[in-house]
Amino acid sequence: MDNASYRKARKRIKFVVKSYATKLGLGRWTNAYLWFLLLIAGVGLVFGLCALGFHMQKVMSRQTPGRYGSPKERVAVWRDFLRENNLHTVEIVGHVNSGAPRCLDIKDAAKIEGEDLGGRPVQAYNCTGNANQRWSLQQDQSIRSKRNKEYCLGFDQASKDAKMTRCSEQYTRWRHDIDTNKIVTVDANPQVCLEMKNEDGGLVRAENCADGNERQAFMLL
Repeated sequence: MDNASYRKARKRIKFVVKSYATKLGLGRWTNAYLWFLLLIAGVGLVFGLCALGFHMQKVMSRQTPGRYGSPKERVAVWRDFLRENNLHTVEIVGHVNSGAPRCLDIKDAAKIEGEDLGGRPVQAYNCTGNANQRWSLQQDQSIRSKRNKEYCLGFDQASKDAKMTRCSEQYTRWRHDIDTNKIVTVDANPQVCLEMKNEDGGLVRAENCADGNERQAFMLL
């Protein structure tokens, strides 16, 4: 921005502030009002950054000393921190090495924020980046939809088909194993793994975990 543009923008801002200050009856205190707003904004920013830094330090301090030695493991810690605090959502992508990857997708979900997703089946679908395919891994180990964070990824106990459930009523706890790339249930005994067919509209199910099964390998991108 050149000097002329800067002066023009500054003049416009002062005019807007002065107009609002006059409406509020501040009169000659306009400049003081402007500096007060800037001070409040600056203090708020500093406190916000300090709170975030403190929370990150707290998260890292809970890890076992020396546990995360490799760059891959350290990246995983920060990645999980971002997801658990709603700072980042991911696509859950299967069949990455097949040449035709598919994303975990909520079937027939309309493009409406806050939509009722209860009972909606979860399918494999071509990756589009839509909110139907964006997920956040929470600290309570639920996997929630960006479309509506009140709904979690679960599965039908009888059919084993993956579906959406209201988190407050029931949710499945999952973990992503960074060594095998499997998404594994935490509570089920025996544990089961998320499995995806490699076709649009293909079923996503919770099946017995099997080593080397490409249908059970997922990347979080």
